[in-house]
Amino acid sequence: MERRSLLKASIYFGVSNVASEHLWRDAPDRYRLLRYEDFVTAPRSVADEIAAFVGEPLDLDGVLAGRTLEPG
Repeated sequence: MERRSLLKASIYFGVSNVASEHLWRDAPDRYRLLRYEDFVTAPRSVADEIAAFVGEPLDLDGVLAGRTLEPG
């Protein structure tokens, strides 16, 4: 993984966000904004929303205990 300086990382982050917002505006049914803060606060409901968005079934009972992800 490339190590970036603070300035370079900030520029990449900003450009990525602007590009994502532009793509989202052009095709809102193809993109979903996922905030880290939302996922940390309510991982199960956010994962359920993502599964519904992509139209795939999701069974988290085996890996998600409360608010902790426990991959097998």
